[in-house]
Amino acid sequence: MRIRFAVLAAALFALPAFAADPPQPGMWKVTVRSETNGAVTAERSDDRCLTADALKSIEKSFAPEQGANCKRLSYEWTGQRLSWRIACTVPIAMDNSGWYAFDNPQHYTGEIVVKMIIPGGVDMLSHTRLEGQRIGDCPH
Repeated sequence: MRIRFAVLAAALFALPAFAADPPQPGMWKVTVRSETNGAVTAERSDDRCLTADALKSIEKSFAPEQGANCKRLSYEWTGQRLSWRIACTVPIAMDNSGWYAFDNPQHYTGEIVVKMIIPGGVDMLSHTRLEGQRIGDCPH
């Protein structure tokens, strides 16, 4: 009985460490699907080299930059999920929120939602869904 408990306890303690493994450096294929005000754009894929240095700051590599006239309303990195919300006032009113979920060190999914009020009363709502898959090492 004690051996089973010890094995179970060890497995439970190891689980969070596995779940929190960061993304691996290397070449990533990123597939993007966007929709703006109901109009769907063509799916596109790009390759992106993520270096070990770039991955030291998940925020700088994945979250949008915060402009001078913007305020961060929320930000959270759990070791497996990054989420944020930023509101800007100038030159246009904009709300940018999103998340990335790293389900393993070689794959992630995410979504970015941008709401803008353009001068003249035009509203814009954009949803972008992303999926990243590590495909190998970066070229040297």
